[in-house]
Amino acid sequence: MKTNKFYLHLVSIVLFLIPAICVGKIRITDMRTNGLQHPQGTDPETKPVFSWILASDKPNTLQKAYRIVVTSQGKTLWDTGRVNSDNSVTINYEGALAPDTKYNWTLQVWDNHGFVSKKSASYWQTSNNRLEGTMDYCIGNHCSSIFQNIRNSF
Repeated sequence: MKTNKFYLHLVSIVLFLIPAICVGKIRITDMRTNGLQHPQGTDPETKPVFSWILASDKPNTLQKAYRIVVTSQGKTLWDTGRVNSDNSVTINYEGALAPDTKYNWTLQVWDNHGFVSKKSASYWQTSNNRLEGTMDYCIGNHCSSIFQNIRNSF
């Protein structure tokens, strides 16, 4: 009876430790939103795209799945769940956007060796809303109408 309990405990410990052993053997680098790291002033009317690079010391490591979670002000806006895909470029954001808002995104990746990355985080910030019917551009927090600048140059 004691032997059975010992083996039961041993199996429980091994099963508990397997995920801990597998996490962190791969890492996510170069997380980008619209091709930039931490972009500021992105257009709130244009959905961003995400990309990243998977790094590993183990040869022939390939991404098998990913999960992206986007939050803002502590609320989850979009969660892909686990997506079985080797794609790590031009992942389209499918959530809602608002002007002048900071968005945080976390990423976790699974590889072909059974390892799971630690969650990595990045962010982007949308610009103020465009004025209806104008073509505005923003540099930092300063927005200006293209038509106003052309008109003022003559």
